[in-house]
Amino acid sequence: NFQDSDYFKNIKELLTSQNLLNYSQENNLEFDLKLHPIFKFYSSHFCFNKINLIKTINETDYFCLITDFSSILFDFLYLEIPVIHYIPDYPQLMSGLHTYRNFVIPLENTGKMVTNDSELIDALEIIRNTHSSSSSNIFFYNHENICQEIYEKIYSD
Repeated sequence: NFQDSDYFKNIKELLTSQNLLNYSQENNLEFDLKLHPIFKFYSSHFCFNKINLIKTINETDYFCLITDFSSILFDFLYLEIPVIHYIPDYPQLMSGLHTYRNFVIPLENTGKMVTNDSELIDALEIIRNTHSSSSSNIFFYNHENICQEIYEKIYSD
């Protein structure tokens, strides 16, 4: 049963967190939830108070992204929009119990990692005050010598 899974329980715990709801009200924030396509059959389970379940995303509408390790994070990073990784089960994830146990880029290099609502609120507060992004070392930007830059990066690592 999907509702008995650790994944669902962790997401539900976060999205129904009174601390997070209070923080969002105090700071006039709204949370949108975009499910991965493999979860579309479970969308009825994700109806929570003060959470907007959406089907599409316009990345520029957001000041940050909260995700686990979805590939959508690269769209946000490319646009220099900060990313927060909410992964409450990180030890289980890295133990081999999930298909994503090895990443091309360590998640720590793509945003702040948090495991609970308090850490998430702290990370949101930092982003709201600094608007820092973690994309500076991940992408090659449009330079005159992009081919040379890529070549040098490949052979320097």
